[in-house]
Amino acid sequence: MEVEKTGEMKQELSIPEGFQEGMNLRVSGSNIEFNAYQPLVRRALDAVGVGCRYFEEPHQYSNVQDAAKYVRLDRQASGPVHVRDGPLVQLAHLLENDRPGYRKLVQNNADEHGNELPGYYHTVTLDPDRIREAWPAHHLPKEIKHN
Repeated sequence: MEVEKTGEMKQELSIPEGFQEGMNLRVSGSNIEFNAYQPLVRRALDAVGVGCRYFEEPHQYSNVQDAAKYVRLDRQASGPVHVRDGPLVQLAHLLENDRPGYRKLVQNNADEHGNELPGYYHTVTLDPDRIREAWPAHHLPKEIKHN
């Protein structure tokens, strides 16, 4: 199998030792519980005649590139999420100069056409340590956004 990496063809695919056979899969969903994807993928593959055995027990090197959960807030209950002292900015303050780790805060009120739209794209990204400060039971990094 030939592998292309940064525009250059390589002759050999790097495969972990002992790895027999695998499949790359990209799945997009909306408002599905994270742990429901694996059984759903098995059912979908089985329905189109692809051996669902590939997804019975994922290989230890399997990974998830991105997962999203969408939530709609009641405006009257939440107040303005994207304001200067709102929840997104408060989450960004979980990581200040006195603590190591990663955080990113983006506050963009202009769309791709230059139109000013308050709260157009506001996001905060927190690493696993900082996310545990907000939600102790969580262990994966999170991006929380308003757009």
